[in-house]
Amino acid sequence: MSLKKQVKRTAFALPLCIGAALLIMSGCKSGMTSFKTTPSGLQYKIIDDEPGDTAKIGDYLKIQIITRVHDTSIFDTHKPGLGPLWKQLVKPQGQRYDLMEGFALLSKGDSAEFLIPSDSVMNNFNRPPFVEKGDMIHIYVKVLDIKNEQGYQSDLAKEKQGQLDKDEQIIKSYLDSTHLSGTPVEGGVYVVTQKEGSGPLPQDGQEVTVMYTGKTLDGKVFDSNEDTAFHHTQPLSFVLGQHRMIPGMEAGVKALKKGAQATLIIPSGEAYGPQGRMPAIKPNAVLLFDVKVTDISGQPNPTTPQQKQ
Repeated sequence: MSLKKQVKRTAFALPLCIGAALLIMSGCKSGMTSFKTTPSGLQYKIIDDEPGDTAKIGDYLKIQIITRVHDTSIFDTHKPGLGPLWKQLVKPQGQRYDLMEGFALLSKGDSAEFLIPSDSVMNNFNRPPFVEKGDMIHIYVKVLDIKNEQGYQSDLAKEKQGQLDKDEQIIKSYLDSTHLSGTPVEGGVYVVTQKEGSGPLPQDGQEVTVMYTGKTLDGKVFDSNEDTAFHHTQPLSFVLGQHRMIPGMEAGVKALKKGAQATLIIPSGEAYGPQGRMPAIKPNAVLLFDVKVTDISGQPNPTTPQQKQ
């Protein structure tokens, strides 16, 4: 598992990315008992029909979503550790079975069921064993809220702060229960130092080299370049300020000198956030990284351009 930032969801979240065409049809939405079909072939049925305006292109919908095949759940935001998702309504892309067409029919409080062929988003590599060719994927969506860009950003900031507050309490409880003393640094990361090291602290533009072991709070190891079980024992080197690592790793390493050994306790927002990296890392998981800084090289360069991967 790489410490690099995750930029895509797993295949099981594919229904949220199936397409982006906006439904163009006359008439208003209405509760229905049978399925209708949109121009892209998406089958839909409105279950709860609340009064109100439907979303406009560029708006964000806050939704609960359940994805099932037969009676088996593939993805469910109601499960512990998950929660509602925000999805932006975007312009047409001309794709088949476009879930955006269904979103365009819904207003706040509405719920609907959508059907798409499993063969349109699954193949032999990402098809779960219980899904056969020809099966239909049932997608149940409940719209909790609709916001424009400004409202979405405001709500997102509140949610992030709320999760950070939860993580802070989790970290403090962990420190108390383990009788450890940690120093808070940028982003709410805590550094528990076992060995101080020597020399100056690393800065943006410098390359740091570390050995590390990543664990969940219950001690389960999910990645390491010191454990041969993970099949990569070479030292990890990266340039600070290029944002190629999760933010919590960079923030923690910046507080360590060459030769230092420490445990970094990283809040979820500075790690893999609400998406996690299932199955090893659950959504909104606080993580531990035991790190050893073996080298710091190069000259500081605070203006190092941001490079994301």
